[in-house]
Amino acid sequence: MKKSRWTIIHEDEDIIVLNKPAGWLTLPDRFDPNKENLLKSLENYRGEIFVNHRLDKDTSGLIVFSKNAESHKSLQTQFEDGKVEKHYQAIVLGVPPLE
Repeated sequence: MKKSRWTIIHEDEDIIVLNKPAGWLTLPDRFDPNKENLLKSLENYRGEIFVNHRLDKDTSGLIVFSKNAESHKSLQTQFEDGKVEKHYQAIVLGVPPLE
């Protein structure tokens, strides 16, 4: 699978929102830390960055990183308190059974 690059959707003084393509790891692989991943790539672009949540390797979508400890703590609290609303969509081939 050819991996496309991530794109910045929004950036301000506190956060960066990226469009993560399918095929990218969010964090370093524990068995192969040199494998390309979003965190390492973003740190090369921006410097220190904080992970707020993850998306699976084969999942594409928006992902939010914090640019400072204060915004990281605030977003972590919002995730933990259930204040973040997530929406998922799936693309399927054919028609799934009604059951």
